[in-house]
Amino acid sequence: MNLLIPYVHLYDHNDPLLEEFTYGDIGGRARKLKRDVRKGDYVFFHTSIRGRKCITAYYVVDRVLPTAEAIKDQDIVDKYKRNPHISEFRSGERTDEAEDVMIFGDPITSRVLDRPLVFDRALAEKLSLGIRFAERRTDTQTIGSATRAWRELTDEDVTVLKEAIRWSETRLGAALLSTDEVAEVIEKDIERFIGENPSRIGETLGKSLKLRRSQQPTGDGRIDLLF
Repeated sequence: MNLLIPYVHLYDHNDPLLEEFTYGDIGGRARKLKRDVRKGDYVFFHTSIRGRKCITAYYVVDRVLPTAEAIKDQDIVDKYKRNPHISEFRSGERTDEAEDVMIFGDPITSRVLDRPLVFDRALAEKLSLGIRFAERRTDTQTIGSATRAWRELTDEDVTVLKEAIRWSETRLGAALLSTDEVAEVIEKDIERFIGENPSRIGETLGKSLKLRRSQQPTGDGRIDLLF
């Protein structure tokens, strides 16, 4: 089963732990992970960024394990000791062996997106979620309400999301961004865009520029781009 899972950033419980492609849950949701999610399934994660819903990562599931079972494997403990479910289970803060389950994403095929994918109405209407948009609510409010709980995704939905991610990653080089979109751009996106399109710097100056190297260390810092 493929899933779309919301999350919020918590200071004392960093879950999903995107940098290591892990996620854990308890109770009924833990039972669902154990019962329905299998190796090769996709789990997409979304959260709010500056008032917009965004998809930030997806895991291609490698395995699903009860946390009590995971901590018996020393290799897993050594690699994932920072994971809140593992650390809290080992310390005794978590004790219910049947109600605490983790998923581990394949580190090769799972991804944290360099640029979060905006989860807007246009994208939502391509999915099988059946979200109904009403005039009295904003699109973001509607999407947030409809995806507050876990949602199942079809294989076709997975294809749509992956294609949207690919398009989002290439669109910066294809056209200038609107004012609203500028806030979503991260530094390396801008560096790559300028490096590939020096003429954007200025019609006269840009024509004479050639990129020599990028991320060049210097004695007292770093040159991001050298023309």
